[in-house]
Amino acid sequence: MKHRLIKAESEQTLQDNVDKELHDYIENPNSVNSDELKEVVQEYDSAQTSINQIPALFKKLLTDGKFCGNNFDNGGGKFDTASEWLQQNGFSNFVYDKYNRDEKHNKQVVDKNDYETSTIANVLNVIKEDDAILDVLRKSKEKAPVTYISVYEGDRSGVGRMTKDNNGKKCWQRNEKLKDYIPLIEQVFDNIKVWHGYITAWDTQDIENVDKKANIVLQHIKKAVKI
Repeated sequence: MKHRLIKAESEQTLQDNVDKELHDYIENPNSVNSDELKEVVQEYDSAQTSINQIPALFKKLLTDGKFCGNNFDNGGGKFDTASEWLQQNGFSNFVYDKYNRDEKHNKQVVDKNDYETSTIANVLNVIKEDDAILDVLRKSKEKAPVTYISVYEGDRSGVGRMTKDNNGKKCWQRNEKLKDYIPLIEQVFDNIKVWHGYITAWDTQDIENVDKKANIVLQHIKKAVKI
């Protein structure tokens, strides 16, 4: 009888704890205590994969009239070359990179709430862990209504392997084709479109408003060039 009573009390305690965690999450979804929701630690960090150049994705998006207003550049690296180039073309780029930017910078970027777009340019391919990729995707989804994704496909074999940078530091290359990332992206976004060598991912009809605004901006640019 005593054993049954102890078991019943344990079950009730467990249920009470579950109810409390559920209540706390509903009241404040951003207050997370579960280890399952913490960012995944990468075996090979992405610090050494930053390249001082304008990503091909940025050039394609500008040509396609997809930029408008502020862009959340997720994993944008340590250089400001792309941001300066985008600013010259009338748009603002804010780099978030937990390996190449300091905590104060990243907090300022994350605290902004007026992003129209997010980009993930050649970031996913240097991450070994699928769960870490999902973290990156969720971050972009959280900050902007539409996300544009490109990857470096490596040898396209689909076989990931460890590589080394010019300084001998270990890095990771997934060697996967762009379409191979779709199953992971589908775990985060409801809608996906593959076109012009990149993936467009979004979760709501907000993308229609973003596209309309981008088209208006593009028309103004074309008129200015003619003048």
